[in-house]
Amino acid sequence: MPPVPATLALCLVLSQLANPYAGLTWVDPLAGTLDPAVYPRIWARAVSKPPEKPAPKLGFEATDFKPAQPRSWAQSLVSQSKAIGREHGRALVEGLNAALDLFEKDMRKNNVAFAMAFLIGSALGAAGERDVADAELVSLAQAVNDELAGSPQFKKLNPKQKQLLYEGCIVGGALLGGMAAAGAEANDAELKAEARLLALTVLKTFRGK
Repeated sequence: MPPVPATLALCLVLSQLANPYAGLTWVDPLAGTLDPAVYPRIWARAVSKPPEKPAPKLGFEATDFKPAQPRSWAQSLVSQSKAIGREHGRALVEGLNAALDLFEKDMRKNNVAFAMAFLIGSALGAAGERDVADAELVSLAQAVNDELAGSPQFKKLNPKQKQLLYEGCIVGGALLGGMAAAGAEANDAELKAEARLLALTVLKTFRGK
């Protein structure tokens, strides 16, 4: 299956750079925002067999938010990566924001559930486990949505916190997919291994092991 749209956009934009990932420091988009116990519950809901009489699916408006500030995750990520030069960093930020643009064109904009589902799907692909088709991504987003909608902690997040979680998941997913795709295209074993290691770190958060 082809890469999901945001990953493809990232690969195309960053293909102009010799090594867009050199010096980049990975920042976990899931850290510090929600109780870590929420993520295994999302995974269980996503992979479990639906009951004979499933509960009604909740509307995605439960995980929508209104942006509280201009985009900042990509710039913050690059700024923390001290080994990246000014020109390289500027191009990298542009590429990451281009990935966000295309994600928002094809997926539900300003919605945490779709962003988190994209991160999970990208991690599964980068880890070499399986590709996630668009239809499955929607089902995965539904599982994330229903779990977050019932989380008191998520409900207490302000719009800025939701926006940062949203941006972080999309940028993180695009990076994982981009690294894996670039590694495969260039037959770069080191880059593929790095993408797989980061992807497994994300999946461990959701699987709880």
